[in-house]
Amino acid sequence: MQKIKDNLGLIFISLVTILYLWLVCNLVINVEDAKALKLNEKGDFLAGIFSPLAFLWLVYGYLQQGQELKQNTKALNMQAEELRISNESLRQQVVEMGKSVKAQQDMFLLAEKQYQETIFEKQKSLIPQLVFIPSDYSKTNSPTLNGDWDYKFILELKIQNQPIKSLKIRSNFWYISISGGTMNNSLEFSTAAINVNKTLSLYFYARTRSEPFNRNIINVDYYDENDTKHSSKYEVIKNEDNLILFKDITTVD
Repeated sequence: MQKIKDNLGLIFISLVTILYLWLVCNLVINVEDAKALKLNEKGDFLAGIFSPLAFLWLVYGYLQQGQELKQNTKALNMQAEELRISNESLRQQVVEMGKSVKAQQDMFLLAEKQYQETIFEKQKSLIPQLVFIPSDYSKTNSPTLNGDWDYKFILELKIQNQPIKSLKIRSNFWYISISGGTMNNSLEFSTAAINVNKTLSLYFYARTRSEPFNRNIINVDYYDENDTKHSSKYEVIKNEDNLILFKDITTVD
């Protein structure tokens, strides 16, 4: 039934053609008169008879071509829509792949960071670590007869991870001595082996008219049990709570 509907125009024009030819053959053409015509007259006669059919089929062909063109346009539009949907799907896939790659990169960077931190902590645990415990800072209420002020604080130095064989501390401002020991006004302090978790109390003091905490530098050198030298540099600073802190500036200068 659908095929008949699709070819209804062809069926109609075919019936019209058959009917037209039947009418021409039965009502228009006289066989005896046709035989008497000259050859060129026969051609003109046939051309006149078939020209309406030719025009009719030409119109049908034009309409049929327009319909086919319309169908082709519809098919092209459908293909374009399918391509658009396909492109959109591909674009979404590319976006998802980009997100997946980014997530994998982030996971890789995180794993690498964790690995580096693990290696760093492992290496750090194999060497002695010096821990500076903050302490209170004090200043005399009045200057000496020479106009100098006395400044002092106690540094608690704790050894972690591994023992050390020797330790030397040098200052560009503070005199250093063992807490409770002799005050010999020395800018250097040295000691022999210190075991793990041993805490060393050092007495830092100065008698001067100059205000402290202006680039007061402490240089620390020590050797581990493998005779490997370790050096670090700190700046002595005082925070708003009047606590003495050692700021690591080893990699700054």
